[in-house]
Amino acid sequence: MSDVLLHPYPMPDAIGLRLDSTQRATVKAVAPGSIAAKAGFKAGDKITKISAQPIISIADVQWMLERSGESAALTWEITRNGKSSALRVVLPIGWRKASPFAWRVTSWDLRRMGFGGMKLEDMTNEERKSHGLSKNQLALQAKHVGQWGEHALAKKAGVKKGDIIIDFDGVTLRATEGQALAHVMKKRMKGDTLPITVQRGRQKLSFKIRMQ
Repeated sequence: MSDVLLHPYPMPDAIGLRLDSTQRATVKAVAPGSIAAKAGFKAGDKITKISAQPIISIADVQWMLERSGESAALTWEITRNGKSSALRVVLPIGWRKASPFAWRVTSWDLRRMGFGGMKLEDMTNEERKSHGLSKNQLALQAKHVGQWGEHALAKKAGVKKGDIIIDFDGVTLRATEGQALAHVMKKRMKGDTLPITVQRGRQKLSFKIRMQ
């Protein structure tokens, strides 16, 4: 599955822009070292056009980012201190990965397909320490395990709410839920068997979940 399908209509923060929701397409903050910072954006800039398309809202920015595909070079017109200028924004391959998708409604169906119905959460350093886990290893805790139908495959495999996944289909280094889901959606196909190892108390248990 491509980044375009995994990260549709990316928010401006994917390129390091945080816009003020109370004003017309106005930059509130720019993440240091981001694509936006390299392009020259500054807080207070008002975005007026992207590739000649008039911009009014955050949704307009999302629409133009969505149309940019997996890589692109776009001209953004801005107004800064009453003066108009143009900034060149270069979107390299993989830029969409910075846009989280786990919060989207569509992610629930992806969890069914790739996680067997689990909702996972990366544990904090403090939580890891209390379970004897390192800061750099995979530690995704099952906050929810589906109970019915196609969302219950993880449950049927033996996974329980509270289990800590320390190996997911060979992924053992620290990763977010979104990164783990992106891994399986890109590298596995429907019907594949996904091996996982969980820590449950002092036990380490191995299960297999079928990719849907």
